[in-house]
Amino acid sequence: MRKKRLLLWLIIVLVACFIVWKVAERTTQHVLAQTDLDVRPYVSEQVHYLVVNGAEQVVVRETVARTRSGAKVHAGTIYSPDGKHDMKGMRRIDLPDGFVGMMIDSLGIKSTGRRADQNLAEWKAEMAHRNQSKDCANQGGQIEGEEVLGGQRALREVRLTADGLGRIVLWLLPDYDCEAVQGVIQKRASTDAPWEATAGSHLAKFVEIDPDPALFSGFAHYSEMPPTQLVKKAAEEQGVVLPSLKDCPKCKDIDQTYRDLNK
Repeated sequence: MRKKRLLLWLIIVLVACFIVWKVAERTTQHVLAQTDLDVRPYVSEQVHYLVVNGAEQVVVRETVARTRSGAKVHAGTIYSPDGKHDMKGMRRIDLPDGFVGMMIDSLGIKSTGRRADQNLAEWKAEMAHRNQSKDCANQGGQIEGEEVLGGQRALREVRLTADGLGRIVLWLLPDYDCEAVQGVIQKRASTDAPWEATAGSHLAKFVEIDPDPALFSGFAHYSEMPPTQLVKKAAEEQGVVLPSLKDCPKCKDIDQTYRDLNK
């Protein structure tokens, strides 16, 4: 049972890698890649959890920070179910010059690359668009309320699944490019049944401040490897054998994107 739960925990790491390496495929103007961003900086602390037997079980604590130039980092610790195999120093970094990477500081390993101009332009264009949207419209859901969260005005957005049996509720900050800082995933047995949470995140802290530059550096000497190899290394460190990656289409996509970014 312990190994199965650790395997689930490591799959979370793989999903994090997928988020890092999945880049936009739409073509945009080359000049946008050279555009400088000017956004409001912030540092937030978030707690992510799974609901197990009706109780919240913390799986990740992370700091999410952004600079005025748009550089962004997710840095934190993934907690294992048994409390003995926590993975510290997980980082995901996106820089406005196109650099993108995933690091595990505790293991001294990384997967890094650089977006092509059209992908970098798409990323900047999206952030610039969100920076101009104060009502968080057209974000993919329905705004159903407003409240104060972390001292900031937050809009509550609801996204329903096609069958009406699942939904994601997100709290967006309109003054910070509609950044999602809290959320909950819910399900129900029928359309007239009550909602039950299965996972989510809580905002623990939010401050408008320039983040520590150290969050974006300190990994130059780490061993470079493809994302799936990074996850494999993490698994080996915990004595967990992962299923064959040959039967994982998303894994192949991740590594192909990695190769494309390192041409």
